[in-house]
Amino acid sequence: MPAKRGGSSTQGKSGPAEKKVEKKSEPSAMDAQNTDELIQYMKKKYGISMYKSDLDKADFETIKEQVSALEEVLQEFPGAQKAFRGFEVLKPKAMAKPSYYAQASMMSGVIMLNSKYFANPTAANAKYKLDLATKFHPEGTTLRNVTTHEAGHILERALVLKYLPSVSDYAARVDAYSGGRFADEVVRRAVNRLGKADKSMGKSYLREQISRYATTNFQETLAEGVADYMANRSKAKPLSKAIYKV
Repeated sequence: MPAKRGGSSTQGKSGPAEKKVEKKSEPSAMDAQNTDELIQYMKKKYGISMYKSDLDKADFETIKEQVSALEEVLQEFPGAQKAFRGFEVLKPKAMAKPSYYAQASMMSGVIMLNSKYFANPTAANAKYKLDLATKFHPEGTTLRNVTTHEAGHILERALVLKYLPSVSDYAARVDAYSGGRFADEVVRRAVNRLGKADKSMGKSYLREQISRYATTNFQETLAEGVADYMANRSKAKPLSKAIYKV
């Protein structure tokens, strides 16, 4: 029996109806009303710098959706947050691969989106649907998962920094980033976690189940697995769910 204000409870008598206190929802990236608010929010909450670069040339609502997708990954993997350092939009000519939606630098921890796509969300969504039709990206993902894919690469960076933390490890880090041995290990362990039926299908088929892009190399397997899991959760492909658990 709830107690009355300032006194003890009185059994058998109903007191005045108690008002339900609605909990305020936590602020999120989606609450930002403009680019400056989004920049301030990500810096204050996660220590992530959003560089102006060509940010203002991109569609704000689309960028906000991408940053929100990044925030989901940060909340899902809080121990990896320090590996994420920045987020920006670049012109195609400034991208390592001008035709790609985005890229991530494991050296700097920065995710970069291509303004070619994110200034025109209608065209970008149409292209992404074509990619889905050819199974190039995981079924059930959307344009939003471009950033969760790139975040998968930064999660790999988090592992490298965890096991090679010293400044003297710099050369080994560079080698790990370029060689993908940590991603290789994650995928190997993920396969080993699978049941006999799934494991019997073989690593190559399990990667192909996720997407065609996941078969490029083990770094892309990890990143596509993260995108698949974040989009589909329990309906994600077996290897994607196992990658998440590793």
